[in-house]
Amino acid sequence: MKIALLHVAGILAVPALLLLGIAAGSEWCKNLFRAGDKTVAAFFGWDGFHTVSAQCGASTRFLPQAVGSLIDLAFGEGHCEQAARKEGLLA
Repeated sequence: MKIALLHVAGILAVPALLLLGIAAGSEWCKNLFRAGDKTVAAFFGWDGFHTVSAQCGASTRFLPQAVGSLIDLAFGEGHCEQAARKEGLLA
């Protein structure tokens, strides 16, 4: 049980540290976070060329919209729709 919790903590620590770097203005952290974001999108069956936010913002399916709502809570209302427009998934 302890080992599983340590693994989860380690996995969550990487994006948390990258987000702190982004908040501090690090372009390197921003690029790493974006690459990881696109990798996660590919892992969940999307094309891997767009971020999870953009995919959720363009989706009409329930689960991606629900995930998009959580992302919007974290990054601000309309984040996913703006990402979808910026990345060319919505007109």
